Amino acid sequence: FVTGLCQDRWDVDGGRVFEGRMDNGEIPGAEEVPSEDAPEQASASLGAQAVSRSLAGVAMQAGGAGRGGGGHWAAGTAVNSNTSKTNEGVRDVKGRLLSKKEQRALEKKQRQQNKASAAKKAGLGTGVSAGAAAEEGVPPPAPNASEEKKAKRLAKKLAKQGMKQSVEGLGSLGPGAHETSDQGLEMALAEAQREAIRLRGEVGPFNGSVEVERATVANPGGGQNLVDDASFVLVPGRVYGLIGRNGTGKSTLMRNLAARRVGNIPASALMHYVSQEVRLTPETECLTPLELVLAGDIERHSLLAEVKAVEDSLAAVEEGKPASSANDTAQLQRRLVSCQERLDMIDADTAEPRALEMLQHLGFTEELLARPLTSLSGGWRVRVALATAIFARPDLLLLDEPTNHCSIQAVLWLIQELRQSEAWKSRIIVVVSHDRFFLDEVCTDTLHLSGIAKRLTPSRGNYGLWAKRRRQLLKEYEHRRETRQAQVDKLNEYAGHGFRYGGSESQINMMKMKAKQADKLQEEQAAEDEEAEVLKEDLELPLRLLAGGSLGDADTLVSLHNVSFQYPGMDHLLLGAVDFNLGSKSKVVLLGENGNGKTTLVKLLLGHLEPTQGEVRRNPQIRIGLVNQHHADQIDLSLTPLAFMKRQFPGDHSYDYDQKLRGHLSSCGVRAEQQMVKCQDLSGGQRSRVAMAAVSFTQPHLLVMDEPTNNLDLEAIEALAEGLEHFDGGVILVSHDQYFVSRVAREVFVVEKGSVSRVESFERYQTRELKKLQRRLGTKQRVATTQKGGGTAAAAVGKGGL
Repeated sequence: FVTGLCQDRWDVDGGRVFEGRMDNGEIPGAEEVPSEDAPEQASASLGAQAVSRSLAGVAMQAGGAGRGGGGHWAAGTAVNSNTSKTNEGVRDVKGRLLSKKEQRALEKKQRQQNKASAAKKAGLGTGVSAGAAAEEGVPPPAPNASEEKKAKRLAKKLAKQGMKQSVEGLGSLGPGAHETSDQGLEMALAEAQREAIRLRGEVGPFNGSVEVERATVANPGGGQNLVDDASFVLVPGRVYGLIGRNGTGKSTLMRNLAARRVGNIPASALMHYVSQEVRLTPETECLTPLELVLAGDIERHSLLAEVKAVEDSLAAVEEGKPASSANDTAQLQRRLVSCQERLDMIDADTAEPRALEMLQHLGFTEELLARPLTSLSGGWRVRVALATAIFARPDLLLLDEPTNHCSIQAVLWLIQELRQSEAWKSRIIVVVSHDRFFLDEVCTDTLHLSGIAKRLTPSRGNYGLWAKRRRQLLKEYEHRRETRQAQVDKLNEYAGHGFRYGGSESQINMMKMKAKQADKLQEEQAAEDEEAEVLKEDLELPLRLLAGGSLGDADTLVSLHNVSFQYPGMDHLLLGAVDFNLGSKSKVVLLGENGNGKTTLVKLLLGHLEPTQGEVRRNPQIRIGLVNQHHADQIDLSLTPLAFMKRQFPGDHSYDYDQKLRGHLSSCGVRAEQQMVKCQDLSGGQRSRVAMAAVSFTQPHLLVMDEPTNNLDLEAIEALAEGLEHFDGGVILVSHDQYFVSRVAREVFVVEKGSVSRVESFERYQTRELKKLQRRLGTKQRVATTQKGGGTAAAAVGKGGL
């Protein structure tokens, strides 16, 4: 077909382009053209790459027969219908011999045209012949929509058959070329899950490793790649914590894994990806949480549908209806037995009670379970998606910030499930999380993504071990730096002394050798400094928060006396007979399940709500700073940090006042150079520091914080915890981040069943909740309590332990 249709041919092989006339499949006088654009042309599109010698070759030449071929076009040459190459040189159509300068200009123009063509995914025709393009001295035109769709469909078909996709080819398309919308990704994942279920019946479940070799991840927003040449292996039975600063590309890498753009993930591998946001479809928005979890178990649904189809066929045979040759009774019975065995393996009979129990562990009440998904908040939808993924028990589970909207009780259950359940000992889990407690308890390995080096570094152990190794390495780097510097100073002094005062030839040679040794040491130090910068990029500057100071003899900031509260329309008190006292140095954390009244209690303390009965007393001189989970979003992104502070606190516009604002921003960890950068160009952690600087500039006596860590990375949370530890004022905190709470809290109050009661310590509360969880699960693990702030807390000690 190709020989009969095409008159010109391009052959792409090993980064080189061969072109020439078609003659019974041969290329007489083919010219090898080493093209600087060859890598781009060779991987211009996945469809063209997959079928470069069939569909792409045909499409490029589709209109060539009608134009008589024309001349030859070769990447990087000036040979076309308008020029001819002779022994004397290159001549134009009039026979004029071109000068070398004209030849170079023509070749440069040709290369520019080649690049433009490669950028438009050259390789699929639009109905204009390659011969016609050759006559004009330009590459073939860009593809039309219908041919590009054909190539994409063929590429998708090949991918479904298990064909390994080329990461290099995908990466060469440019920023965002393959970036799929979340909705499109969810649809592609659902289709891939159905295909995996079908293949599992033929080849069995996937239980191998996933190898990623030299993967490059483009930045969806353009600019530099997020990751270059990343290589790592994901092994069954391991839990990988993907860490790195905000903006380094963790979520983008997870989406690329989910879309099978990186790694040799076979089509038979069942994969679930839980993102930070869940979008509902018209088919799912009317479902209840339980219905969605059950519907998400595609394997169970597929097997049940197959069992019904086989049983219907058997019933037709028994009734005397003719069965097809492929569906004789024996074969149908074998299929039925196979399906029943697979259903038994996944405990299909107990699916509904297991799904219900899972949702209850994640905090769903009877009222929430009865509501359709469209009426649930984003946080509850994420919990449903989390339950759906865990219930399906996929071969590869990808979790992006799974604890963001979970209570402490839900996080403890999730840890227990991922660490203790036998199902996950043969599966791969990758987690992105800012919850250090969760990472330390769950992860067996760490994948560190560096924004500076654009590389991913795997290491064994959880986040706590990784942080410990980082501190040790930085100490070693600093020690070697001091040692090298002393050696360099000594060598330079020795060499300089010799050159300054002269000497024999041997002495001069010795001085030169010493100078070379000093240069070599400095080169080694420069290389090690680069490695140290990669480790230091995750370290945060200290955060110093200003406090209002003493209020005289009055130590109490706010107090509640026999306070009860009931929202209009409720048939019971949400809070009843609460007595609560907040001192000027208190560091209080409020704990309890969502909906128990923690936020209501905070609003009563602030005066945003009036009690149904009882009295709330506030010190009349008190200044209160409020920090919620969206505080960083409340700053004006179009302003620089300094301009934002000046607008919030105009002052007297003097030089001294300007320096005061600059100094305050610096004390909150906003460097001088960052103060002049627009907030929209700062990271999430840096924006949070600007917001905290604005809050603390008023010198509050009391900081009220509602989930302040939700959008911060691990090191920013560490800096905030340290800042609150040294804050010389009162703090009342609502948070589910267990590491953060263990660092900050000195007084722990639990809000439940309408009352507010104090517990001895946060670790004691963890132990109590873990025992309750174990009783519900029917386990008998021994409970151990670790030291406060040590990276882990109350844990069940089993095999591997919590």
